[in-house]
Amino acid sequence: MEAGNIVDIVERDNHAVLYPRGYLNGPLGEKIDSMCADLIHKGKNRILINFSQTETMNTMGVASLVSILEKVARRKGEICFSNVLSTNRQILDVLDISRAVLIFESEEDASRHFQATM
Repeated sequence: MEAGNIVDIVERDNHAVLYPRGYLNGPLGEKIDSMCADLIHKGKNRILINFSQTETMNTMGVASLVSILEKVARRKGEICFSNVLSTNRQILDVLDISRAVLIFESEEDASRHFQATM
């Protein structure tokens, strides 16, 4: 993995939050995908990815996000994004991924959504 590309994770009662840092490229995307697969395997199928520390993303990183969306959907789960920087939001919009996932301005907003939909 490239220096600076790290993913922290916090498991909450009704969902898990991933905090990727760095450039969302192939290696970081694969790390996020693997961590989400582990969460789903453990029964945590409600996942929030907080992108506040993600500088930018490329097509390989976005491909990993699509893979995660598919895994979560197969388990009848839900994935949300929060704190997406405007340049990254434009990428998600152009690729039409923003239509497949709820995107919240803040982690708190996404957490309230998960609480309300339990």
